[in-house]
Amino acid sequence: MDVIKCDIFLKISINNPRTVRAINNQCLRRGTFPRRWKRAKIIPIAKPGKENSMDPLKYRPISLPTIGGQVLEQIHINSIKHHM
Repeated sequence: MDVIKCDIFLKISINNPRTVRAINNQCLRRGTFPRRWKRAKIIPIAKPGKENSMDPLKYRPISLPTIGGQVLEQIHINSIKHHM
């Protein structure tokens, strides 16, 4: 799923912040969100008290997005908050 793990992304961000900033700024300028970063791993979690049920309605989906997508999404959120 995620090619770059969180700890590796953090090290890259610390050692090369300009590179990470340039990638994110380019995405914002172009108005694009990389397709690979839109993917998420979906994990079904049983609702409380329904742990032994086989009924799909007794589960809620939890999505784990890629780290690149999380970072870009947070930048978007902070930018919107700043302008509000």
